[in-house]
Amino acid sequence: MTTQQALLSSPTSPERFGFAGHETFPFRYGWLKKAVDAVTSDAMLLSSDQALVELGVGKNMVQSIRHWGLATQVLQEGQGRSLEVSRIGALLFGEWDPYLEDPASFHTYH
Repeated sequence: MTTQQALLSSPTSPERFGFAGHETFPFRYGWLKKAVDAVTSDAMLLSSDQALVELGVGKNMVQSIRHWGLATQVLQEGQGRSLEVSRIGALLFGEWDPYLEDPASFHTYH
């Protein structure tokens, strides 16, 4: 088993299911990089009103970006309302496919 397969087959946090949080916005893959970059610069950004200015989107869209970052496991919850880039998020956007150009980046994993 490769390192990549091992990381993908064993998520760092238990699965959580939810049907809300996306504020009715569908998944937009471009938001994942935006979420990772935001959390890298400020762990509390997606929980603050400053995100509206920094990301140039509305409040509901900030909540959706936060939701989809957590739902895809590129982000994980930190202390309080802070967020952290998960290990898979750091590898995906740092080494493997920073701009999600490779179609293989969208394959599901179990």
